[in-house]
Amino acid sequence: AVVSTQSTGECEEFKNTKNIKLKSLDSICHKNKKCLHMEVVEEKACGFGARKYFAGKWVGTPVLNSDGRDKKFEAAFWRLYKYIGGANAKKTKVPMTLPMVSNTYLNENFTEQGTVMYLRLPAAFQNNPPKPTDQLVFFDDSPEDVIVYYRALGKEAKSEDVLKQEFEKLATALNKAGKKFYPYVAVAGGYTMPGIGAQRSEVMFAAIENDGRSPGTVFSKKRS
Repeated sequence: AVVSTQSTGECEEFKNTKNIKLKSLDSICHKNKKCLHMEVVEEKACGFGARKYFAGKWVGTPVLNSDGRDKKFEAAFWRLYKYIGGANAKKTKVPMTLPMVSNTYLNENFTEQGTVMYLRLPAAFQNNPPKPTDQLVFFDDSPEDVIVYYRALGKEAKSEDVLKQEFEKLATALNKAGKKFYPYVAVAGGYTMPGIGAQRSEVMFAAIENDGRSPGTVFSKKRS
């Protein structure tokens, strides 16, 4: 089991005695511009936190099985990192934002249909971002603000089993709190460099609006 520090406190059924070294969001985002596209949403229920992501443009790339089971996420990361490092039509460096998110798309039977990795484009590049030179890199729009529910983890996030358990805990906590969410996109967000110092990752689901609508954002829309 894993202790996940949430903004509203852990639910009793998820608590244990382990002390997981988790990097705080304040220490990551304070005094820089990497997190300006989101804000905290007050939430009193246990087991999860909530934040709003503002509407805007993201740059993404597919996570390809052809890159190898152990290398596919690394390969996707480097495609995005090269793009912001200047592998674009203008050879322009684009400041990195956080978190980097990996969206795993599920069908109605919760079978994985594929994964896409995304970075939010910073404000200065929202209207006219440099075109990618890699055909596997593309832009995706989130035309609306969206509330996202999350659970935060430390270094244990590198385990697929732990991630699965944390998604299950998140769903359990949301159902207990009566929160409606979109379960067909499982979002994993990374804030820190793996293996270096304290870690922070998150599992997330997008909220469904009171009218039953699922906002067409990178967190909640299906990909063809």
